[in-house]
Amino acid sequence: EKLEQLQNAGAEAMYYSADVCNAEEMKQAVQAGKARFGHIDGVIHAAGIEGEGSILEKEIEEYLKTLGPKVQGTLALEEALQGEHLDFICYFSSSSAIIGDFGNCDYAVGNR
Repeated sequence: EKLEQLQNAGAEAMYYSADVCNAEEMKQAVQAGKARFGHIDGVIHAAGIEGEGSILEKEIEEYLKTLGPKVQGTLALEEALQGEHLDFICYFSSSSAIIGDFGNCDYAVGNR
């Protein structure tokens, strides 16, 4: 619905579902964008998973899952964009990177 609203306003937009932590899937997403638009001017990386519960009560796998989109996702995106000449890349974060998030430090660490 949101894409349709953008298109009705004259924008060109597409949706591509991929795991941001998977470099191969991100390369496929970049290629799909280039196939549709001819080139990529910029990238907005806003993926993230909010941590739940206290760090003291988490298993390492849950901690790493929260870090994934911000840390591995950034690395996968960097790999997928090698050789591309972008005007910009914007990485979204959270105020938790500065002030913390009171127990869910995996989310704060990922955003930092």
